[in-house]
Amino acid sequence: MFQIVAEKMSLKTKLNGITLLLGCCFIVISILIYVFLRTTDIPIVRFADDIGLRNASSTINASSFPVWIRFSLPDGLWLLSYEMFVSILWKYNCKSKYYLCFCLFLPAFAIVCELFQINGIVRGTFDMADIICYFFATILGISHCITFNYILYGKEK
Repeated sequence: MFQIVAEKMSLKTKLNGITLLLGCCFIVISILIYVFLRTTDIPIVRFADDIGLRNASSTINASSFPVWIRFSLPDGLWLLSYEMFVSILWKYNCKSKYYLCFCLFLPAFAIVCELFQINGIVRGTFDMADIICYFFATILGISHCITFNYILYGKEK
């Protein structure tokens, strides 16, 4: 039955589904990192504690994971999912100035906030790994959009 439904879907619908699924997976992975590898200073972690979800993680040694995975990767995954959702909204039209504005606004904002942490203007701890994760998330998101644009429209758009 799934095969029949898949055959009737347009290519654009399939690509949107793939993009949406990837974006949601990145969000879920980042939430799992927060829940199982972070301390209780984050609301989602407190919620996981309240429902008993973190009891299952007692065997996971969070300190055995690199610091950048525990603290920087989740933000990069959130940003990558945002980039993917923006590409759906703009129909993979990567050359549109509006797409570029939406696509680059959040990474630029995140990097500025990270830099403001150096002087204490924004609360938090400056970490170059955060900026690197933002950079790669943005590059991957734009690359995804360019690839799907090419699949859908060829070289014309």
